[in-house]
Parts: sequence; C-alpha cells; structure tokens
Amino acid sequence: RVDDNAAAFADPQGNGFESPDPWCGNDGDLSCTPFYYKPWTYENFMKYQSGGQDPDWCDTEPGNTLTGNAFGTTRAWAHFKDKKLDDTNFFVFHGCDGAGIMPDCVGDVKYVERIGPVSGDQNNLLCEDGITVKEIPN
Repeated sequence: RVDDNAAAFADPQGNGFESPDPWCGNDGDLSCTPFYYKPWTYENFMKYQSGGQDPDWCDTEPGNTLTGNAFGTTRAWAHFKDKKLDDTNFFVFHGCDGAGIMPDCVGDVKYVERIGPVSGDQNNLLCEDGITVKEIPN
C-alpha cells in the first residue's frame, strides 16, 4: 500500500515513477492494457523504496501459476466443461506486470481482468469521463 502522504510518492525523476517508455505494442501481449499503455508506476515506486530491488512479494505463488510469470503475464483462463470451452469470457490474472491503469495510476498490481466477446458497436463502450473507445488514439 502506498503511503497516504502524497509527498511519499514524489520521485526524484519527476515523472510519477512512470516507465521511461510506457507504451506497449498491439502484439497480443497479455501484460499490455487495451490502451497499449504499461506504466509500471507501482513497481517502480516499490523498487525505489527498496533501494533498487524488485518487491519480493511479486514473485510468489499462487500468483506465478495464475499469471505465468511474476513480471509478465502469459496466461489467460477460461471455463471448460467436458474438455470443451464452456464460456465466451476469459480471465487474465495480473501480478506485477505493470499493466494496470486504474484511475489513480498507482493501482497497477495483482488484479483480474475479464475479457469478453467483442461488442459489435464500439461507440457504445464508454471509458472514464464519457470518452468512447474509438476516441482513444492508437
């Protein structure tokens, strides 16, 4: 948990601990968000707080089994029945892969992402502040 004191999150580089190159490609990487943005803010903050060491709680079980890798997600999960896919939703468990972009930009570790069927009309999918998916630049 990040200290509630905003000054505790102030980094010496002045970029909010965002990765120097926070953009990820449109290449199917499960560690990337739908917005092709991977800030690594929380991990970089924790690494800074621990003198340059990765947080040891990132590389633990059952997280590694669910994600495939502590710092890069490589697995998606779905429900199967009688050895056949039984659902149209997939679940991606994120550990410390840097992919989270919660509204506060610091909640980017250990969360579950649900990926469902693609909507036929992307104009109806709203993001924060009423912006549609089509209005987000690639």
